[in-house]
Order: sequence, then structure tokens, then C-alpha cells
Amino acid sequence: MNKKNVINISALIESRDSSTGKHVFRVSRYTKLIVAEMKKLGFDVIPDGSESRHDIIQAISFHNPDALIAFCEGIQAAAPVDSYVT
Repeated sequence: MNKKNVINISALIESRDSSTGKHVFRVSRYTKLIVAEMKKLGFDVIPDGSESRHDIIQAISFHNPDALIAFCEGIQAAAPVDSYVT
């Protein structure tokens, strides 16, 4: 599926479901911000944060198991659901 089709499908979903509040587009923007910060910290990110975003698919290479665990624990601790789970 090409990028144009993905954009059109997500726009259709967003316009048909008023309860999402443009969720896909908001999360896409948040992903871009996180990627920019991770890149500043020296992590390898794919796709590059400067590219136009229309989805939330992202890869960040931590190159270190401890860094990955710390990242996951930080996300989990800030999560409103099950933040106590280790």
C-alpha cells in the first residue's frame, strides 16, 4: 500500500468517527517530537524526524539493553494505566 492510500484511509477514518478527535494525526505529531528528541540524544531513528509524517510507525535503535529497559520503564511510569506494573 502506498503512502497516499494510507493518508487517504486515515483521513477517512478520522472524518467518519468524531470520537477519535483526530487521534491518528495527533499521535503522528507526538511521534515526530519524540523522534526529534531521541535523535538529539544520539539514537539512530528510522524514519528520520525531518520527514513528513502520516503514521506512527517508528524505529529507534538503543544499541544497549539497559537504555531500552530505561526507556520502557519511563514510558510505563508515565502511563495512566497500570503504571505500577514492573
